[in-house]
Amino acid sequence: MTVRDLEALREESLAADETGQYRQGYEFTFGGIAFRVPPQRLWPMKVVRHARNGELDLALAVLVGDETADALIEAGMLLDDFERVGALASGPDGGGTGPPGGRSSGHGR
Repeated sequence: MTVRDLEALREESLAADETGQYRQGYEFTFGGIAFRVPPQRLWPMKVVRHARNGELDLALAVLVGDETADALIEAGMLLDDFERVGALASGPDGGGTGPPGGRSSGHGR
């Protein structure tokens, strides 16, 4: 049985990324607050755990940082907005379809 080093495989993927999109992620704005999330493939498993436990505020904080998450929540971010971020961050380099051209202007208020 072959044992594979996942961290080394991750580094190979990052090195092979010609566009830089794999590392860059996606930029959004909401309520005048600009933020960036990595492609879904790079989301820490903590995000998945928090989301599955219904702790979406904590999942958001892992993605964008506590201060930005608090500001987005106070600005009125909805579950639909959070789900839209996830859907857009899932591709094309994040693993799904994502926005055309790999970028989104986000969802403003």
